[in-house]
Order: sequence, then structure tokens, then C-alpha cells
Amino acid sequence: MVHIQLVADQASLEQAKGRALLEDDAGVLSHILFEMPVVFEIDNTPILEAPRLPIIFMAYDSLERLRNLPAKRRDRIMLPGGGSLTFTMEGDQVIVSFPQRSRTGRTAYAELLRVWEEFSTQVKTLLVERFPELRNHPRLGAWFRGEEVI
Repeated sequence: MVHIQLVADQASLEQAKGRALLEDDAGVLSHILFEMPVVFEIDNTPILEAPRLPIIFMAYDSLERLRNLPAKRRDRIMLPGGGSLTFTMEGDQVIVSFPQRSRTGRTAYAELLRVWEEFSTQVKTLLVERFPELRNHPRLGAWFRGEEVI
């Protein structure tokens, strides 16, 4: 069983208040703003426990990479702030590792993708409820509106 837990960090949300978010580059939104605690588990084993990780990066950029995994068979996602998650397909299974902590798990690709998509929706909902103007962001607006399939 795959689980991604997001803890809505009020301090991170407050930091973005008053910013001209529509003028921020997509990279700023994806890699700098909205850092929050994220826990990623497979079969109740924590693979990644990040006290501060940019949630748009995890919800948008990383989901795009996971959707391309069947064609590539292997990918490594470099995490902002250091570390990486490695995804290796074996048949319809994915081995996920966080080598910096020697943590590894195995799960079905379909389940991993489903849970990551749910996490992505959770991130969009959280941020659009607080910052509805994100729906009009020049680069990420379509994603926030649910119109862009990664």
C-alpha cells in the first residue's frame, strides 16, 4: 500500500500571502514556495520523510516523471534541497528507493501512479482554496484548473 501524507504548513502558506503569485516564475512556485512536510510510505515503511519539501514540485513535476516511467523504465528525481528518489520498473512493479537513507520499497505501478495523482489533486485543492489566483498563473494555471493533463 502506498501513502503520501501532506501536512498543510500554515507558516509556508502565510509566507506566500501578499506575493504577486501570477508574476512568479513557475520555477519559483515549484521549487521555492510552498515547502511543507511530506511523508511517502510503501507498505507502512517510510521511504521519504521530508520536513520541508516544495509540494508543487512533488505534485506536478514528479507526477509528470512518474507518468513517463513505463517508457523509460528507470528514473531518478532529484529533490530540491538534496537527495533523490529512484524509480525502477520490473514488470508492472516499481522499486522505489531513497538511497540517502537506505530506504527501499516495492509496489504496483498502477497503485503508485493513482496515489501520486490523488496527492497532486490534494495539493491543487489546498493551494487554490487559499490562493484562487493560481488558476490564472501563466504557466501553471491550466494545471491548477484541472485542464492540463501532465
